Amino acid sequence: MEKVYKFWQVVFFMKAILDSSFIISCARNKIDFVSQLREQGFEIVVPNEVVSEMKSLMNKKTISRKNRDIVKLALDILDSSGVKYESFGGDVVDEMLVKLGKKGYAIGTLDRAIKKRISRRIVILTSKKRVSPDF
Repeated sequence: MEKVYKFWQVVFFMKAILDSSFIISCARNKIDFVSQLREQGFEIVVPNEVVSEMKSLMNKKTISRKNRDIVKLALDILDSSGVKYESFGGDVVDEMLVKLGKKGYAIGTLDRAIKKRISRRIVILTSKKRVSPDF
């Protein structure tokens, strides 16, 4: 017997690619971005290049202890929540995010230059402690 699915029975998951600025800002503002994005139907993917960028940020001598703790918290949130890590093979993280955004992925970033070049963005609504798609 053949199964017939009506369009409202099909669940579509869109990938949300997150940048370090987005992740760190959510951690700083105590926003549960992982749960919120999953509830909205997103599959969260963090590029390995972004994780490396965050780890190197922690090792910089010029970063304050408070900011270092926030970056560590952000990395701990990613590790404990089972977020998917993926390598996209880009040397420059910003350019890689723009390319992925042009392919149709939703991009979570605070970088204005990236935001201007992509159509599917995830924004932080700080006053409401929420994240939301902006497309």
